[in-house]
This record gives sequence, C-alpha cells and structure tokens, in this order.
Amino acid sequence: MLVVVLLWCFGSLSLLVSSIPSAVIQNSKVEQKWDLHAAIVTLNMDITVTTTEPVTEYAWYFPHALANQLSYSSAFISGKTVNVNIVPEDSNDQVKLMVNVPISDLTWTLKFEGHFTHLLIPFPSEMTQMEDHYVQFTTPLRLSSPYATTTQTLSLKLGSSDVKSVTKLEGVKRSGSRVTCGPYKDVPADKEDNEKLTVHFHHRGKFITLTSVTKEFEISMYGMVSVEEVDELVHTGAKLKGGFSRIDYDSERARGNSYDTLTAILPRRAENVYYRDIIGNITTSKLRKESKFQHLSLRPRFPMFGGWKTQWYMGYIVPTEDVLYHNGSTFQFMALFPSHVVDATVDEMTVKVILPEGAKNAQAKFPWSLDEESETTRLTYLDSQYIGRPVLIFRKKNVIPKHNSNTFTVTFEFEHKYMLHEVFLLVGSYLAFFVLSMVLTRCSLRLDSGQKKKLE
Repeated sequence: MLVVVLLWCFGSLSLLVSSIPSAVIQNSKVEQKWDLHAAIVTLNMDITVTTTEPVTEYAWYFPHALANQLSYSSAFISGKTVNVNIVPEDSNDQVKLMVNVPISDLTWTLKFEGHFTHLLIPFPSEMTQMEDHYVQFTTPLRLSSPYATTTQTLSLKLGSSDVKSVTKLEGVKRSGSRVTCGPYKDVPADKEDNEKLTVHFHHRGKFITLTSVTKEFEISMYGMVSVEEVDELVHTGAKLKGGFSRIDYDSERARGNSYDTLTAILPRRAENVYYRDIIGNITTSKLRKESKFQHLSLRPRFPMFGGWKTQWYMGYIVPTEDVLYHNGSTFQFMALFPSHVVDATVDEMTVKVILPEGAKNAQAKFPWSLDEESETTRLTYLDSQYIGRPVLIFRKKNVIPKHNSNTFTVTFEFEHKYMLHEVFLLVGSYLAFFVLSMVLTRCSLRLDSGQKKKLE
C-alpha cells in the first residue's frame, strides 16, 4: 500500500513539473547590415528579443556558405561581451550559432558583428586589362531563426553605384550603392530560408590574399627581439585574360583590378627594417614614422593582377622591454598574431615564438581558438646541443587584421644564470684559443737541433 501511494505521488509531481510552461522567446525586431565595399565583408546585426521569463541561451542559423567563411565575430548583450559558439547541425545546409549566458531581462538586444572572407565571387572569373572588375554576393533574404520574428530588415552597402543586377524579390529596392530589403512582418520560425538575394556589382577593393604566412619572434634576453615574416601573396580577384601591356598600365588607362602598393603597420620603435624577395633587396619600399606606429609602404617588383603570385620577406627588431615583462624569474611575452599587411586575408597563418635557451614551463594564451599547437627545439649560435631553444608553433586558418584587436601572450620561466652561459662560452673559447696559440708558438716540432753542420 505504501508503495502505491509513493508511485501516485511521484506521478502527480512529474505531471505538475511537465505542465510548467517553458520560456517563450520572440524576435521583436531583426536588422541585418552588410558592408561589401572591401574584400573582407562585414555583417552588423541587431536583434531585439522579448521573453516571458529569464533565459540562459539564444540561437540562430547561418548557411554553411557563410559559417565556413566566418573569420572573426563579436557579440554584445546589454553592453556586455558574450561568446558565440558554432554548433554543427544534422542538416548539411545550416549551422547553429548559440549564445550561452544567463539573461535576466525580459527585453534585451543582441548586437552581433561578423567578418567574412572569400564571399565576393568574381564574375566573370576572367577579365582583360581594359575591363572593370565585377563580383557577385549572395545572402539569405531573411535570418533563419528558431523563434518567430515580428519585423525584419536587410540592407547592403555596395561601395559602388555601378550595379548590373539585383535579384527581384518582394521588398527589395536599390538606390545608388545601397540595397534595402523589407520590412518583412510576422516571419515564422524557420530553420532554413530558401529565398536568396544575389547582387552583381562593380568592386574597387583590393583582393589581397596571403595564402601562407610564417611569422617568427626570436626572443633574446640581451635587449632585442627579432621579428621576421614570410608572405606568399595571390591576387584572388578575376584572373587576367590575355597579355599585359606596360604602356597601357603606366598611362593609367588600363589597370583593371590590379594594385602595385601594399601597406604594413610596424611597431613605433622597430629598427633595422628590411624588405626583400627571393631575388634580393627591394628598394622601392618607404618607411614613415607616425605617432604610435611606423607605416611601411611595400611595392612588389611587378603590379598584381588577378591570379598573379609573389613572395617576400619582411623583418625588424624591437627592444625587449616593449614586448617582454617579468616578475622575478617569470616572464611574459606579448605580441600581435596576424600579418603586418593591412586589409589582407590570411588563409594559413603560422606563428613561431623562439624562447631563450633555458626557458621552461611555457604556456600560451589566445583570445580566440587555434587550429593547431606544437612545440619543438632549435639550435642557433652558441646554443648547447643538449638544451636548445624551445620553439612554440601556433597555426590558425582564415586570419584577418581584426584579430589584431587583442594580443596573445606567452608566459615562461627563465633563470638568470642561463644569461651567463653564452658569456662563459665565449670567454672560455677565446681563452682556450689564446692558450693554444701560446703553446704552439713555444713548441718546436723540428727533428734536428736547428744548428747547421759545418762542412769539413
């Protein structure tokens, strides 16, 4: 009898819990603003949300074509920074973006900023030196959301009023270099929106794509840190069709989508700056000091047209006190991760931090995730064969200048006695050399006594 009563109470409690309604989430307003004037595309999205009770998560959907090219993102709720997690879905067409944070307000606004690469597709894919550069951009007309939306708008800033075509859909209007869509009322919750907006327009931006960048920081405890960057550049705009005419190019009548100048931002106290390619030094670079940084203008040996490639080396040294801080035997190195080249998209970025010999317990901290981390050792001048210098290697794909908004740090322990290692090695080597020289100059290796015999 007691068991029956307990089962009845448990069933009633379960029924009562299941009857409690969950929070109802509604998007009262969604605004999407795309900026397409540069090769790196930016999305600013404001979502005003109303709920019946506090929630701990919020989500929306992006097509794979957008999510795979998302390089950098940031989000704010009521002025506070929140993390955006990408969750793969069972569907092959969508991924879920989720914010996991307790929100006590019943009405709040999510501000999302995303930076995307390789979304502007050259069309046509090939062009002559005399033609203008046109691209296509495609985006869902409405945001895919698991919650119903009261009103929704979409706008595109093209950066050029020369527009060849815009998809004819309900509520789509164009005025000069702007395209506006909506407002759309009472949009139901939908995981996928099949309507796509495509814009075909003239684009004047530089398609600066560094397919591979290797950046090395070599830390010396004797006052300087050397930095070297190896860049491999490919112009990812429409490929040049036909021959190249230097005469037409120099007369500025036929430059197409080419560019002949790049810009790099270096630290204010950078010294011994060099810039060279596989042939040798390139003397057409210019270095100008500003109040907070140095402005390096780079000119490749030839103008860059679509599909053309080049490679160069760039380096400098900075005082150790600018990037290395310590408390006793604990040191902290701080630096910027991406390439120095402005407005460049990096497909594969490799950063190597070469620590001084004797460093141990190295730990790195990044404000965003990495694709790969590894560690090795390197032997350089005056290093011991059995110790070597620890080298931390970090790799990340799809890197843009926006990643420079935060520095990465490497913390390690280093005993000051190791600073005397190279000094004693040098002193000992010179002392051994001079002692050996003195011994050899005072030794006679002749077999006779050195006195000539008199002829009888």
